[in-house]
Parts: sequence; C-alpha cells; structure tokens
Amino acid sequence: MKIRSSLWMPLVVAPVGIVGVLPIPLVEPDASYSEPEFWYLAAIVCGVVMLIGFAVVWWPSMALEGDRFLVRGKYGWATRRALAEGERWAIAGNGLCLQRQDGTVVKLRVPKWMVNRRDWAALEQTLPTLDRY
Repeated sequence: MKIRSSLWMPLVVAPVGIVGVLPIPLVEPDASYSEPEFWYLAAIVCGVVMLIGFAVVWWPSMALEGDRFLVRGKYGWATRRALAEGERWAIAGNGLCLQRQDGTVVKLRVPKWMVNRRDWAALEQTLPTLDRY
C-alpha cells in the first residue's frame, strides 16, 4: 500500500524559501532587509518552494509492502523497517507503529497529520488500532 504525504507538508516546507534568501544582504552590499524588493523576492522563492511541494505531494513517499516499511529516498525505495517473527503493523496514538510479539509498540515516526487523508483511512481499515502505546 503506497502512502502519500499530506497537503499540509508544502506549507511546512515553504519557509525554507525565506531561509534561503536571508543571507543575500550579508553577501550583496546593495541589498538590505529594509527594502521591499528583498521581501518580494523572499515571497516569490517561498511560493516557488510551496508549488514544488504541492507537485511532489502527489507521488507516494512511503509504502507498506507485506512485511516491509519502505521510504522513498535519494536513490529510490529503501527499507526503513522490516517485520520480524511475531510482529505486525498497527495504529497507535494517531501514528503508524510496529507492535512486537511481547506487546511493546515501536513508533515509526509517521503521524496521522503527515499522511494523506484517504491513505490514512485505508490504513485504518487495513491495520488494527491499539488503545495506547
């Protein structure tokens, strides 16, 4: 099952554009933080980063395939976690977790707000939900 990121993620990443523009007045002697053009440039870069983020959100970045939890990285899909004997995937505390045979729960750092709403609904139908972790 492929898991896409939430539409909130580009809004979280958008300030990276502003952080990328902040050093310009330190390097360029004619630029200043008080000039409106500087802040227009920062807003444009922030908007471009956000548009790229909205385009990237449509491709799955995580996947649950049988006994493996995969994450798309720089060089394609990589296994972040694999199930051992007696373990299973579960949802606990509004996040995707791994439940071990002895009952302990390991968080996979995939909270509900980070996953697309439809993909989260499919996960809730497929995986067992634990009371607490």
